[in-house]
Amino acid sequence: MKQLIQQPNTLELIVKLVEILIWPLTLLIILFLFRKYLAKTFERLGSIKADRTGLSLTFEKKLTEAKQLLQNIQPNAVSKSAPQISITPNGSKSPYQQLVDLKVNLENQLVSLAKSNTVDPENLTSIMLSDKLKETGVLSINNEKLISAILDIINSADSSISQQQVNEVKTLYNNVKFN
Repeated sequence: MKQLIQQPNTLELIVKLVEILIWPLTLLIILFLFRKYLAKTFERLGSIKADRTGLSLTFEKKLTEAKQLLQNIQPNAVSKSAPQISITPNGSKSPYQQLVDLKVNLENQLVSLAKSNTVDPENLTSIMLSDKLKETGVLSINNEKLISAILDIINSADSSISQQQVNEVKTLYNNVKFN
């Protein structure tokens, strides 16, 4: 007895091909239709962290939390004891470089404040130094929280940060009171 090997006909092959390709094509069509909205969403994110625990949209969330902290602790207050950082875009520097400069300014302010209050800033990170200044009563608890939030935001930023996000961080910085 010979077994007959049945060859699939052309119609069956087409149906199988359509079954395989339907979901990827559907996804591509959806992405194409919503490309403008998706692009705007990704611009706002700042950075995405993907690991075994899932996705996390770090930068924008931290920035929102810091702005809310500022509203809770000192609404409409502006620091009088620290130099103001210009919020207007600096044409020669990228937004990320402006953020790096802001971090350097913040660290220098903390070191200067520590030295003027006989607190040794050596071998301390900026966050540790702001905590030490809080413990000695040089910084208020709220200002220490704001400084820590700003440093956390800056440390989580990447080179794709937008100018608007940098301006928001600068606004936060300008509201820190370095007593």
